[in-house]
Amino acid sequence: SAWQRVAAVTVVGAAATAIANVNEYHVLSYVLGHGLGGKLRRTRVYEWAVRWFDAAPFQVLALIGFVPVPIDAIRWLAILRRYSRWRFGLAYFVGRGLRYLLFAGFAVLASLSGTEILLIQAGIVVAALLARFAWPRLRVARSAIG
Repeated sequence: SAWQRVAAVTVVGAAATAIANVNEYHVLSYVLGHGLGGKLRRTRVYEWAVRWFDAAPFQVLALIGFVPVPIDAIRWLAILRRYSRWRFGLAYFVGRGLRYLLFAGFAVLASLSGTEILLIQAGIVVAALLARFAWPRLRVARSAIG
């Protein structure tokens, strides 16, 4: 049924994302463990971020996993805090799982075809690229005016 496909997309997508994020955790643990991590830990921003992160680390990571905007600084913070890899992966599984459930469920409820889904995804990518490249120009234009 359609809802079995939604469940499959949700579980497989969330598992793949969690595995990729745990792999990234291992790589960044190595990179941040060789000099850069110590420098970052000595900054005021790090001290502020740690207080914020430590209040609810799992929930923060799950939220970051759900939001379709890459926020790498939070992942780095979790790694610098030596947050449990198991919980790190589980938080991303939960966050991305909810995102994929929402997207796949919407596709089923709206009776979207594969082509329509691809066109929507392409539109999102184009909008993100336009925003990425237009934002710096808008900031320059605003500063020239004001």
